[in-house]
Formats: sequence, structure tokens, C-alpha cells
Amino acid sequence: MKLVLPLMAFLTASVLTYSATLSAEVTTKSLNSPSSPSSTTPSTRTLINDSITKLTELNQQEKFKQAYELALSLRAEWEGDDNYDVQFAIAAARTSNTNEAIFTLLRLLNKQPNNSLLRIELARCYYTINQLPLAKAAFITTLHQLNNSSAKAQQNESEITAQQQIIQVYLERIAYQQSRNQSAWENKLKVGLGYDSNLNSAANIDSIDATFFYNDEPALTGNLELNSKQQPLASGYTKLQASSYYQKPINKRNLIDASAAVTHKDNTQEDLTHLSIKAGYTIKHNQQTMRIGAITRQYGLAGDHLLNQLLSQITWQWGFSKSWQSLTAFEIGQQSNPNNSSLNFNTWQGKIAIRHRQKVLSQTLQITSGQDRANKAKYAFQGRHYYSLSYQLQSPIGQRQDLYMGINYRLSTYADAYANDHVFFANKTRQDNEHQFIAGYNYRINYRTSVNLSASHINNHSNLALFDYQRTLLETALTVAF
Repeated sequence: MKLVLPLMAFLTASVLTYSATLSAEVTTKSLNSPSSPSSTTPSTRTLINDSITKLTELNQQEKFKQAYELALSLRAEWEGDDNYDVQFAIAAARTSNTNEAIFTLLRLLNKQPNNSLLRIELARCYYTINQLPLAKAAFITTLHQLNNSSAKAQQNESEITAQQQIIQVYLERIAYQQSRNQSAWENKLKVGLGYDSNLNSAANIDSIDATFFYNDEPALTGNLELNSKQQPLASGYTKLQASSYYQKPINKRNLIDASAAVTHKDNTQEDLTHLSIKAGYTIKHNQQTMRIGAITRQYGLAGDHLLNQLLSQITWQWGFSKSWQSLTAFEIGQQSNPNNSSLNFNTWQGKIAIRHRQKVLSQTLQITSGQDRANKAKYAFQGRHYYSLSYQLQSPIGQRQDLYMGINYRLSTYADAYANDHVFFANKTRQDNEHQFIAGYNYRINYRTSVNLSASHINNHSNLALFDYQRTLLETALTVAF
């Protein structure tokens, strides 16, 4: 199960590039081939040849529905011609008429058994209809053919390499899908370098107004200067993350899973550690998946135990079409802070997301709502109710690279006002508006190794100046799966 998330985008880009290559190859052949119907008159053959040229152009322009309709209109007169059959197979495969494409490709391969492009297309069709053993066998046969000296004599090295890369990605995808019915174990190690402009999320102010009370009456008013540790602290950092994931199918529809991840972030101020453990039970039915699970998290700061979370979670995914998917999730639990009891909360969060995948672009829109409720009434001012809206998109660049970006907005309204004798915020209720922008680039060296560059900027605007801040994070990381 050695697979990274952007693999499907890689497959999509590879298939479209490959389709254009396959379609373009036949245009170099004579349309008046010996296999063309001999009974066709010269004027009729010219008309049909023009139509096949148009069919080729439609496939190269990825207008597969129009290409398929045109191919059907020519089928009675032109079926059996190699050029027509290739174009028909491409159009049929891309319009979900996969069985027709398979029949045509088998006929073509009977004439041209060493045509690697045709065999890749046949294997891809088998993969589309979930005939994984047939797809795997066809891909492996093609790999063997590409390694033969005869193939190297007929194609240049770059063409052979491109086809080998496509095949390897499909073989990995097939291995992943087959592993879903078997126990699977995956481990990852991530090493990163980065820069954080405001690791303590502090306001960029030098002082703050303060009022001291005596018998609930203001007794002294002044202005307090903030020391260096209370102002924004910038730092470079190194990050090391190790993670492990295990899943075991119970039957074809149900499986159990468990994962653990530990992260250590070493900066010039105070080191951060994070431990996360998850476990769950998944039920699958057709295009719907439901998972019930539990999560525990621990956070540490400078070697001290900072925060604990224990949550239960239920998620539901529904792929209601080939390009659309919805996700609904709800979690509830507790948060405890050993050093500050005012941050002990009962928490809940719900979210609804919808994802659209079309060709080489994946987009996700998500709405989230949640609440952190203080365990004790006297700390109600620390609790909050929040709403967020986020939009993310990802697009491949070629076969090994991806660009992604995200925009997030969160509104947090705190549950109660500060005490009427609070030094800084007497009788004031906090409200935050947070905007975040994320952008990144991912390069897959191979299916086990990838390099990532990311940038993030947060602008938190609060009605209380002490919580008004901006923060920028830059990071580059290497991830290895094994």
C-alpha cells in the first residue's frame, strides 16, 4: 500500500497525454491503407478519409463524446481499417463504452501484437472495468515488450520511458486496490526545514492598556510594556515526523484500521511535540463508506506536557457520481490542559464537504462548525463557537508534479465576557476573524519518495488587540514511504 494522495491526478494527466500520443501516431500512417474497403469509390473514400481526419482531431482535442458519435456514423463503412479502429477505441474507452473498446483493441493487437501503445490502452480498459488481473497481465506484457531490443529500435528512449512510467503508476494503483482485500501496512518518514515568522501567535504591539481594580472599582490605570517573549518570535525550525498505518479487511465490505504519528519540531525558542493515535471500523456499501473511530492526541511544549484530546468520530463518504463526492463528519470529545484548568473543554465539531474532480483539476469546498465549552462556568469566557469555510484545489503539472492551494476563513465568537475586574479586558467578549492562504508544490521522485514545498499566511483580526496577529510559515520537506 505504498501510495500517495495525488496518484489519481497523476493517472488522469498520464492518460490524457497518452491518448493524444496514441491518436497522433495513427495520423502518420496512410489513410488509404490496404485494409481500407476496396469497394469504396474514390470520391466516397475521400469523404470518409476526411471524416477520419476529423475523428482523429476530436480525440486529440479530448472531445471524446463528439468523436464517439462520429465514429458510430462511420462504423458500417470503415470498421476493420486500422486507423479507424484505433480512433474508435480511444473514443469508446473515454465515453465509458469500454467493452466496445476492448473488442476493437483485441482485433488490432491480433494484427499488431508488438504495438505497446495499443496494449497499454487495452490494459487501461481492463483496469476501468475492474478486471485487475487482466489489466496487470497486459501491463506486465507491455513492460517486457518495451525492454526488448526490437522495441528500442522502433521507438526513441523518451517514448519508451514515458510508457514505462505510466505502466508503473497503474501497477502501483492495482497493487493498492488488491491490497484493500488484504492486510496492509505502510510507514512514512518525513524530514522538513522551515521558517515561522510568529511561532507564539503574538500581537505586533509594544504595550497594552491596563486597569487595576479595588472593590470592583478602577483604582489604577496605566500602560504596560510587553517583554520580548510576549511579542512575535520568529524562528527557523527542523521537523521530523514518523507515521505508521495498518488496515485489516474483515470481509469485502468491512475493515479495521489503526494509525499513529509523532512529530517533533525543533526551533530556536521552545520545541514542540505532537503525538496522534487513531483507530476505526469502516463499513462499505456500493459508493458509500462509513467509518466509526476514536482519536487521541497529546501536545508538548519545551518538554512539558501541554494538552490532551480524546475524541470519538463518525464519517460518511458518498461518491454519487464519477466526478462528485461528498463527506460528512462529526466528532465529540474532551480536551484537558494539565497546567491550566481554564482550558479544559468539552468539544464537538461537524463538517460537510463536497469534492469535484474533472480531468486534471480537483476542487473541495468545506463548511465546518464547532464548539469548545469550558468545563467550569467561571471559565466560560475561554470557550468559543466557531464557523469556517474553506476552498481547496489541486492540479497536476505533467506526470510527477502537483500544485495546490487553499483559502480558509474562520469566525470565532467566545462564549462570555471577561470578568468585570479583568486587568486588560473587563466586561469584553472576544471575537476573532481568521483568514488563511495556503499554497504548495509537490514533486514525486518515485512512488515512495516525494518532495514538498509549502507556504502559509494567517491573518487573525480580533476585537481585542492582544490577539490580533499575522503569521507566515514556509517549509520544504522530503517524505519517504516504506
